[in-house]
Amino acid sequence: MKINSKAPLYYGHFSRFGMHNQLFTEYEDVNAYAVNIYPTKSSNRKISKAHTPASKPEQNLQTIKLLVSFDLTEFKKTKITEESTSTGHYRINDQIQYLNTYDYLSDLQEDRYGITLLTNSKKGSKKDQERLKRRIEEFKDEETTQREKDLQKSLMQKYDVEEDNIEVINFEVIENGIWPDQSEFKYSYEYTLNNLIGRIGSNFKIDVGRLIGQQVALKKKEMQREYNIWMSFARVIKYELTINIPSGYKVKGLENIVYNVSSACPKT
Repeated sequence: MKINSKAPLYYGHFSRFGMHNQLFTEYEDVNAYAVNIYPTKSSNRKISKAHTPASKPEQNLQTIKLLVSFDLTEFKKTKITEESTSTGHYRINDQIQYLNTYDYLSDLQEDRYGITLLTNSKKGSKKDQERLKRRIEEFKDEETTQREKDLQKSLMQKYDVEEDNIEVINFEVIENGIWPDQSEFKYSYEYTLNNLIGRIGSNFKIDVGRLIGQQVALKKKEMQREYNIWMSFARVIKYELTINIPSGYKVKGLENIVYNVSSACPKT
């Protein structure tokens, strides 16, 4: 839906996390037909060709910060703190997966809508209120358990490990990202990962590349393409890695992980 204001507004992501000027990815940058809603008689309505806008890469930004630490007495188990901030389509995808019902209901402003949330209502008997509170807590526990399972599954795919090699310790929503003036969804969590660090004599080897997950590997026969590459939306992904090195050790081999890869693909 397009609103012809001075700067046109688009509404097309009709979900609990959708905001203005954000469309479903399949409706971005496509040819369409525009139908004016006035006059009310359908016989007098005009139909014209139109083209929907596309979001820019910087509007769909995901920033991932990882803090890696380990104990030399138990070096095979690495502790990782990960903080993720997402905007645009990344924001909605992450909110659907990780933002529980009461994570955002608790941030709804009752004075803005002139309503009282069910969780704050004093209606009913004391017994009914206690029963409602108990059911809400049970529902919260169910969603929290499911979120931990989803997160564990996502990490297993990222690092290509079995369930017993990774454990989620803690999860926290920092910013809900449900308001137009605060549209970043930010969350953090801690987990332990086995076998990221190996030992070679008196030295330790850190498999740094694994921290950004598995990357696409093309086979020789796939190098010659028949079709263009298609992605559902333009995007930017940033990783910030911090590794705490134990006292008495120094880092070698950083020059081997410095890459500068560019291509002729357009940036917009």
